[in-house]
Amino acid sequence: VSGDDTITKASIQELLDEYNDVVNTGDADELLDNEVTSAIDVLIKEREAEGEGLEWRLEELNISVGPLRKGNFIEIAAYVETGKTTMISSEITHMASQLEDDDYVLWINNEEEGGAVRLRSCCSALGITSDVIYRDPTTIAKQYGDILGRNNRIRIVDDATITVAQLDKIMEKIQPKLIVIDMLDKVHGFDEVKSEVGRLQKVYQWAREKAKQYGPVIATTQVDGTASDQKWIAMSQLAGSRVVKQGEADVIITVGRLVDEDPGEEDRRYLHIPKNKLPGGNRSEESERNGRWEVYIDRPIARYRGMPRRA
Repeated sequence: VSGDDTITKASIQELLDEYNDVVNTGDADELLDNEVTSAIDVLIKEREAEGEGLEWRLEELNISVGPLRKGNFIEIAAYVETGKTTMISSEITHMASQLEDDDYVLWINNEEEGGAVRLRSCCSALGITSDVIYRDPTTIAKQYGDILGRNNRIRIVDDATITVAQLDKIMEKIQPKLIVIDMLDKVHGFDEVKSEVGRLQKVYQWAREKAKQYGPVIATTQVDGTASDQKWIAMSQLAGSRVVKQGEADVIITVGRLVDEDPGEEDRRYLHIPKNKLPGGNRSEESERNGRWEVYIDRPIARYRGMPRRA
C-alpha cells in the first residue's frame, strides 16, 4: 500500500517465502498419493507381471547387477578414451533385442558423431566389423533389423546442445522403454541454478525421474584425473559433482584401464560395481554384488567380452 512504511522488502520476501513453502509442499492427502499401499503378495505379482527385466550381454553384469527394470538408474563412469560408448553400444544392442514389438530405445548422443555411433551399434548388434558393412550395406541393414526386430528399434538423437525440456518432449512422443544418455553431464538445463554442482544435481534427479516414468536409464559420466591409470575405480572419483551423482544412482559401474598394460593386453578393462542397490535376478550372486571383473574391449566388433571365471 502506497505510503505504508510498515511494508518493507524484507517483509514482502518473508511473505513470498511462506507462500512458496505452502505451494511447494502441498497438503498431507496430496503427499500420500505416492504412498506404497500394495500388500507384499500383490507387490510380487506386480513385479512378476513386469517381466524378468532386460539382461546384459556381459554375463559378469548379469551376475553382479542382474536384469534392469523400469525405475532403475544406472551410471557408467570411466576416464576419457576408455571405451564408455563402446560398452553402451555392446549392451544396448543386446537389450534392444529383448524389447516388445512396438517398444523403442532412445539413445541421446552428445559425444561422438551420430553416424559413427549408428555404425558402431550395427557392429555391436551383429558382431561384425565395419568393413563387412561397407561391402554389402543392404544385406547388413536387413540383418540388423531382423536381430533387433525393426531397423529403428534404437532411435539415436544426435545433439550436442540438447536440453532437458527438449528431451521431455521427445520422450513424451516416443514413450521409450529404455533410455541411454551419453553423456548426462552435457545435457543442458536448469541454468538458473548458480553452481555447476547444483545444476548437475537437478539434471541427475531429472534422469532418475525419467527412469521411473518410462524405463531404465543408463547414463555415462566421467571420472577425475586420479583414475586415468587405475584398475578399480571408486565412486568417489566421479568427476565434478561431490556426491550428487553417487547419491542418485541405483548402480554405478566404473571402467578402469592401465596406461602401460602388458604388450598384447592393451584392450583389457577392469569393471567395478562400487554401488549396487538392485535386488538382482536368477543368475545373480550376492557375493558378487560389488564385483570386480577383468574383461576385454573388442574394438573391431564394438563389444565387450568376459573372461573365464577362476575356479
